[in-house]
Amino acid sequence: MSIKILEKLEKEQDFQTTKISFSPEYCLKITSPHLFSASTLAKLLYFLHNKLNYLFYYLDYQINVEKNNFEVSKKTIQEYFSLICSTPFLWKNKEDLSFFCQQKELLEEFEWKNNIVYLYFSNQKISTNWKPKLIFFKEILTKLGLPNIRFSLKKKSKEETNNNGLNNNKNGKNNNIFNNFSANNNAKKLNKLVLFTEWRKRKIFELGVHTKFSTLDGISSPSDYVKNAQQKNYGALAVTDNYNVQSFPEFSKWQNKDLKIIYGCEMEMLEDNLPSYIFNNPKKVLDKEIDDLTYCVFDLETTGFFSEYNEIIEIGYVVYHHGKIIREGEYLICPEKEIAPEILATWYTNIDPEELKKSPKISEILPLLEKDWENCILVAHNAKNFDYGFLNKVWKNHFDKELPYSIIDTLPLSWILLPERKSYSLERLSQVAGRTKISQTHRALDDCKLLGELLGKLLKILKEKNINYWIKVKELINIEHFPNRGQKIKVLATNQEGLHNLYNLITISHTKSLFRKPSIFRSDLVKYRSGILIGAAGGREGEIFSLFSSFNSEEKRQTKMKFYDYIEINSPKSFCYLWLNGKIRETELKEMLEKIIINSNKLNIPSIANHNVYYCDDKEKILKEIVIANEGMNGIRHYLYNEATLESKEDRFSYLPPQHLPNLEEIIDNWLFLNNKNLLEKVIFNNPQQLVKKIGEVNIQQPPLNYSSTENVKGEENDLVLSYTNKTNELFGNNWPEFVKERIEKEWKIIKGRYVFIYWLAHEVVKKTNEKGQLVGSRGSIGSSFVAYLCGITDLNPLPFYKFCKNCRYSELYHTNDKTYSCYDYTEKEKCPNCSFLLTMEGHNLPLETFFGWKGEKIPDIDLNFSGEYQRTAHNYVRQLLGEKSVYRIGTINTLSEQTAEIFYKQHLKLRKELNSPEHFEKMTNSELMAPWQKKHWEELSNNRKDFKEEEWYKGWIDKEKLKELQRKYFQLRREKAQLEELRKLEE
Repeated sequence: MSIKILEKLEKEQDFQTTKISFSPEYCLKITSPHLFSASTLAKLLYFLHNKLNYLFYYLDYQINVEKNNFEVSKKTIQEYFSLICSTPFLWKNKEDLSFFCQQKELLEEFEWKNNIVYLYFSNQKISTNWKPKLIFFKEILTKLGLPNIRFSLKKKSKEETNNNGLNNNKNGKNNNIFNNFSANNNAKKLNKLVLFTEWRKRKIFELGVHTKFSTLDGISSPSDYVKNAQQKNYGALAVTDNYNVQSFPEFSKWQNKDLKIIYGCEMEMLEDNLPSYIFNNPKKVLDKEIDDLTYCVFDLETTGFFSEYNEIIEIGYVVYHHGKIIREGEYLICPEKEIAPEILATWYTNIDPEELKKSPKISEILPLLEKDWENCILVAHNAKNFDYGFLNKVWKNHFDKELPYSIIDTLPLSWILLPERKSYSLERLSQVAGRTKISQTHRALDDCKLLGELLGKLLKILKEKNINYWIKVKELINIEHFPNRGQKIKVLATNQEGLHNLYNLITISHTKSLFRKPSIFRSDLVKYRSGILIGAAGGREGEIFSLFSSFNSEEKRQTKMKFYDYIEINSPKSFCYLWLNGKIRETELKEMLEKIIINSNKLNIPSIANHNVYYCDDKEKILKEIVIANEGMNGIRHYLYNEATLESKEDRFSYLPPQHLPNLEEIIDNWLFLNNKNLLEKVIFNNPQQLVKKIGEVNIQQPPLNYSSTENVKGEENDLVLSYTNKTNELFGNNWPEFVKERIEKEWKIIKGRYVFIYWLAHEVVKKTNEKGQLVGSRGSIGSSFVAYLCGITDLNPLPFYKFCKNCRYSELYHTNDKTYSCYDYTEKEKCPNCSFLLTMEGHNLPLETFFGWKGEKIPDIDLNFSGEYQRTAHNYVRQLLGEKSVYRIGTINTLSEQTAEIFYKQHLKLRKELNSPEHFEKMTNSELMAPWQKKHWEELSNNRKDFKEEEWYKGWIDKEKLKELQRKYFQLRREKAQLEELRKLEE
């Protein structure tokens, strides 16, 4: 490590009495006269991590405290535990970190005595799982200066359990269940074991599971879910696959009195109007000439993506008038709150965090902005969903008023002017032919200059289209094109009418409003609302998450919430990737979820606990990881891909949220953070049960459709009768053989009752195609229908084998006990007994039941193949026959072949290997990819080590002997565990 870096660290006020050295064994030794506080230790660790970047992963370090007899309080230990669990780069194995994060509550409920941490477990199984994990936890504590801390794992006694139960019952008497978040956390913590004991016989609910019919997202089948739910004592399951209802028939087979199946769908809801390209006082701009306005193109860098909780750390802007730059500005801003460790660990911008501490506060910058932005129209990319929230928040806090400037959002403006683009990112929109690839620098001034170029390009397009006023841009909106920026919703059918309306919505989403994804407009939801419940999806793509994570007024939030019949609240663990990847603090996320619950209660809208379920058992998580690691439909990545790979920089698959169907104990654990028994009971049991009671019996297995039930098919029926009659007369004359007559009568009895229209449509299309000199190939079981043969739909004659004379029309049925005997099996050549003409052998002996079923119950499925060059013409002719709105090109249910599944698995292994390889870390320290401050310190480190070898630099920091010792201890623990289990069996 560079001597300069060490000297700079020692000059810090908190470390002036600290000795820091870098040994020849590449171990950083830090000696302090006293134990660091958790906040000081965090400052030290993040200083080192920011300077070393990915090198920290291989650094061996040790903090030594000179006074070995110091006393450590329980509070200090708790703070150290919290720091370790919230600092990802301290962990070599991210799965270990994930384990402790998911069970962090146990590290908060311990007894402390004589440097021993007493952890209490509800059962032996959990205790056994903890033993090997604590080895790595204790190793981190030792490195941080606490080598003498020991752990003792104990099982809770019945007396302790009962005492906890009494205490909790006292707390439960409080009728005001909606206390604020901090008050709940300061109260005595609820005991998970007590709650589980009290509630273990109650039915639980999951009103949003996704099956394998959610293409390349869901894992488990409907039957798997039902069996798993019955084992876990579920009272109801709601199936809400993405965009489709393909799982309904299979689920309907498992409907029973103990497990209610609710039928629904997860859909994408769009607003009826395209998001405005000018908002926030648009009237000031719409009637103005485009060229006469002064535009301030600005960009923000922030500590995260959520304006309610994150802060602005840099503002850059360029002011244009008549296409020329008249002034520009750039300011670094010191955030009010200390930047969270998780955010620093995934620092995406090139700003040096140390520089921010020296920068002015936002209150000092705003008056300068107000002066420079006077009479300007602000311009930003995706301003409505991002920049506006941050700016409006600081304006409201410091000036006590809304942001006064009109804003042009170049994202919806690009949707209007460039409707055929596949990507609308600033980088892609700014590409120019002949210029090298453009990348955002994540520095405000650089990125707003890039945006300035885009604005110039869009204004040029407007000029070419003779658009001189902003209000005229509305005339260019193409209602057939809608970018897919919707909100996820859940739709549940409560009765047969609701099921019919749900099917209507599915049809509309795949036809009328298919914009890359099947979508549904809000107005259509209102139109077909009868018999359905509309729920706000609880994930990040749901409207409610967006409302509460962004800066919005309470009035706006409540107005939007009133549209829904219920509000899904996903558990904090469903969002663990957000706080592990530094997008938001865990405490802020939990605070936000409770705010949603409180607001929904004020409005009497049921809020229900949800766990974003995509598979049955937690062991299936590896299958979801494999799916996420691969490209989806049309080459689109799964929305969790960047979270799992930190945008292809680092392996973070262990950060992915659990998405299995949880049991009661896991559900309680997920929601224990609310720390209010009545509130937990409401979202876990009472509210879901209230919704389930609103849902009546829904019958999925409907009677087969009667395609001939309308009076309008009389003409089609006559056409078919005429067609098969003429063909039969042509073959057999006016005197039809008895076996021919019987077969036609038997088939027509079924067709006439229900399937005239299907036959007529196929007949018309084939006839038209043949008239154009094209051939049509039929396939499948239609070949067993004699009427289809007579109408030209198929070339196969399905009658039993018979001998036929084309001259005098003599026919003779060949009798045999062989039911599969066909005309192809008879090789004899015979002459007609009447006219001595050579007989032809006809009939492939295909039973009618192959097509219609034994009782005529099968719905006919007529498959026709057209040549590639004629296919479009055939499709257009069907539209001509039935009407444009009545024809839809169907798809198929996608499956993965064994070969494709193997490719998926190998791609997953390959990706994780690449992300974990030394070459990857070497690539990430490439000077071209590094920020200036990172590059500077990397050069200092390289210059300080003259013997540096690129291919071996990491080996010096890996203690192989220590690793072997840990492995030995781990296997020893496993043997001890096995021996204990054998002893228990003997005792039993």
